[in-house]
This record gives sequence, C-alpha cells and structure tokens, in this order.
Amino acid sequence: MGKTDFFYDTTRLIFEKVISEKNSDFYLPSLNLASFADGEYAEEFMVYLELIINTDKKKFCKSLSRIKYKNRNPIKYYSELNKCE
Repeated sequence: MGKTDFFYDTTRLIFEKVISEKNSDFYLPSLNLASFADGEYAEEFMVYLELIINTDKKKFCKSLSRIKYKNRNPIKYYSELNKCE
C-alpha cells in the first residue's frame, strides 16, 4: 500500500465527503481519522481538519465525546483552541 496512493486517496475522499458534500455519515470517521495526523499525512490531515472545524465549530465541540482519540493531537489541540468543554 505504501507504493500506491490508495490510503492517501481514500482519506481524501472521506474528508471531501464531509467538506464538499456535507455528508454527516462521514463526520465522525473523518475526525477519528484526523486524530492520526502524523508523519507524511500530517499536513494534509491538518488542513482538512481545520476546514471541517471552521465549517461548524459547535458541531466539532459536541462531537468530541464520540471521538475515540480525542486526547491525541491534533484533536486535543483544536478542542483546547476552540474552548470545547
């Protein structure tokens, strides 16, 4: 999989479902995916995460209780930045 763009393309499609199509079925999966922003995918994951959060900050904050890895960066960082409780 490392020699192909499969993972990169698939994650981009998931983020686009939320950002462009406003598909709520992909909202939590996209946030869970973004919680793994690290290494070569970090920069793009962060861009998508910021777009998702800026679309609806209240929805992001309300969703935190259902995100598996909410105590990991970047989710933790953005929850603190947006003063989510």
